[in-house]
Amino acid sequence: MQERAQRDKFIVGICSTALFCIVVAAFLSSPQKYMHSFFNGVTAWAYNVLPVLFPFALLTSAFRIFPKRSLSRALFGISADKAWLSSLICGYPVGAKLIGESNCTPQQAAQAFSFCSTASPMFLASTTAAMLGARAAAIITLCHVTACVLNGLLYRKKGGEMVFRSYNESFGNKVTSACLSVLCVGGLIALFYMLSDILRDLLPTADTLSLCILSGALEMTNGIISVCNVAEQKTAVTACCFFTSFGGACVIAQSLALLNGKVRASALILRKFTQGCISAALGALCAFTLL
Repeated sequence: MQERAQRDKFIVGICSTALFCIVVAAFLSSPQKYMHSFFNGVTAWAYNVLPVLFPFALLTSAFRIFPKRSLSRALFGISADKAWLSSLICGYPVGAKLIGESNCTPQQAAQAFSFCSTASPMFLASTTAAMLGARAAAIITLCHVTACVLNGLLYRKKGGEMVFRSYNESFGNKVTSACLSVLCVGGLIALFYMLSDILRDLLPTADTLSLCILSGALEMTNGIISVCNVAEQKTAVTACCFFTSFGGACVIAQSLALLNGKVRASALILRKFTQGCISAALGALCAFTLL
């Protein structure tokens, strides 16, 4: 276990160093361009994420709005209703934040993360409906939520009960925690917006759809907007299902930052990848049948 953890840290260190070198080189070549890209990411966060994430992140930590009989324990073998339902309502990365704040073991955290990491249905519906239509948006949202449940069942085992410390925190601490989490998300979204533009400049000969897929693998929202603008509807629905459930490197980075080291990077990526594949398979089936 320790060797595996050290290997994960080594891989993360190598990737971080390589990323730092790429960003520095890009800034030296076109500082104004990439500063504008970063600002576009801040704007996207302010308009699309902040109005949804902050109010619900605060409210779900302040009030006991969850059932006494555990739904997650009946379905997935572990009592984590607060993290699961908060994630479904608020979206990324509230589920990871609550898991990181709980008293759970690393094994419980990895199990809970398999179904407590979702995009907000409100965000999905509002973002995709304008570009693909109401029916396509409904398919993407339904496939995303269904993939969350199926992914939790895939990793199901008896995991006991998780206790969330935020119940006992003062209101001031809850506000501070929600603000820091939202700022963390905003900074990472802006960074990955900039990285998407750097990627496009590094691969000028790649076809448009491939660039859209790579953008979505980096940052979910950017990928959704890009693929909806260039692909036909059925392909766009399938791609959006994968983007929203996988989350991209940006969501993975957010989750790692908020889980407080309770889930290894390799385990986290595996769970998000299987969730994305399940969602994409469901999305393709529905899109090519119903659209």
